Amino acid sequence: MQMNRFIIPIFLLISALVLPKSFAADVPHTVLEGHTDSVHNVAFSPNRDMLASISDDETIRLWNSHTQELLRTIKTSQGRGLAFSPDGSILASGGGKNRVVNLWNPNTGKLIKALKGHEGTVNSVAFKPDGTVLASGTRDGKKIRLWNIETGKLIRVLGVKKVDGLAFSADGNILANGSIADPNVKVWDPDTGQLLHTLEPDVDDVFDIAFSPEGHTLASAGWNGIDLWDANTGELLHSFPRENGTFFICVAFSPDGRVLAVGRDDKKIDLWDVDNALLLKTLTGHTGDGRDGDTAFVYDVMFSPDGQILASAGGDKTVRLWEVTPPEEVEPPPLPDFLADENLKTWTEDFNAGHLNSWKKRELQRERVTWQAQNGRLHVRTKPWCNARVNAGDQLEEQTNYTLRFTALPINVEHIQVKLSIVSTNNANVGVFLGKDPQDELIHPFEYTYQFADHTLGSPENRPRTSAPRIGFDINEIDVVFDHGHFYLFSNDEYIIDFKIDPKVNNLQTIDLLGIAVFPKECQRVADVVVDDFIISGTSIPDAASLNVRAKGKTTVLWGKLKQN
Repeated sequence: MQMNRFIIPIFLLISALVLPKSFAADVPHTVLEGHTDSVHNVAFSPNRDMLASISDDETIRLWNSHTQELLRTIKTSQGRGLAFSPDGSILASGGGKNRVVNLWNPNTGKLIKALKGHEGTVNSVAFKPDGTVLASGTRDGKKIRLWNIETGKLIRVLGVKKVDGLAFSADGNILANGSIADPNVKVWDPDTGQLLHTLEPDVDDVFDIAFSPEGHTLASAGWNGIDLWDANTGELLHSFPRENGTFFICVAFSPDGRVLAVGRDDKKIDLWDVDNALLLKTLTGHTGDGRDGDTAFVYDVMFSPDGQILASAGGDKTVRLWEVTPPEEVEPPPLPDFLADENLKTWTEDFNAGHLNSWKKRELQRERVTWQAQNGRLHVRTKPWCNARVNAGDQLEEQTNYTLRFTALPINVEHIQVKLSIVSTNNANVGVFLGKDPQDELIHPFEYTYQFADHTLGSPENRPRTSAPRIGFDINEIDVVFDHGHFYLFSNDEYIIDFKIDPKVNNLQTIDLLGIAVFPKECQRVADVVVDDFIISGTSIPDAASLNVRAKGKTTVLWGKLKQN
């Protein structure tokens, strides 16, 4: 692959724009108090004049969403699930132990009718966009029921396991449900009852789902992760970064479809740029007893119809309202000057056999990583390592026996461009690392390194990686431009984000370490990676023959066959 076609046009023909990180307030502007138990659901009326909340205290509270005044309280059984009809004339709620769906007049608080027939506690309700049909589901039953709103009669029953989350697509042609008993998401034709697709997220349970307002993009949230799907085809669009052990409880799209709000089990709300799968902001404000108690859960999130307010319901008995400024698209940064320099040099590693011989004798890998060059590609395999016998006092073995540090540049570089193309991965994250060569390789081999791997720009020794944005693309190409402490990140010739290192964390103005890192997603399994192109561009890079790595106290030429274009 030649870099010449990429260097100039990429900054001029950028198609992926990201949202600014400051579009949401750091603290809620209003906390609605009064419930005496966990609040499980919130819902805005279509005209945004009213906000409803339902709690385990067996009440529904209706608030003026402009003045935050409590309008009325409806006494009901301990239920979950809350939705306004499209015209705002009906508020539907799960009827708890009565196993009914209650239809309320939100302007009077009076019960219109109760829909009976469920065999378990109703916890999910959703209106079809035309207002003619209501879907309801139970966590302790095995049915989704579709009701005619005008007559209250049952239309059909869909056989599923325990339902968690129901949603109609914007055109009403698709109904989807999640389930805590089945890690799959079911996609239905509500008019015929036909099962269209079974989506298989890489999570243990699915707690909630949501459709984007513009079409058929479906978000699913569960234990360990969030995924985006094309509900028409059943295709996985991309997965957001996994966080093992985290419950992602609820999801909601902004009205323009650009932001996804996700409530968590640790009192936090993540806001994601949908198009770029980029974490924009994490909201903190809910309180609770900790991750092991339900009081720490954010049970529901919902944007107001105008997109200016995000409401969240928590186990701390509150509803919190967050001001959101609908973000404008922002232009990507200008072309760094050095990429337009006439003296720019570009080198391409073709992974010919012979470049890697010195690494086979290097003791740093403890024989847990193997690699070989075949047909101009680098094949890397990491053996399972966390079940192996490891000397707990040997930090080097613990930290690097599953990481391939491919090469190092013993030079000071103020700016550089590195491109890595990935052919395939199996149980692995792979990325470029750029940084400072550590003083003590036996203790902190990556202490001064910033890398793009595991969908993250940051130090692999900084967990959680709070120093840089998380990227949610399942990418096959990484391009990092470093310019005097500033990173510009691209994938497949599209700009993703720029990131300047906080000088309080690391004043990284020059780079003298460059390479490829491979990390298994699960340490119990073998990880395989096939890497294609590894391309370096810069004006201050020395001749290829002088790019060396140090092995066993001596200098070994590793990059003697780099091609200079």
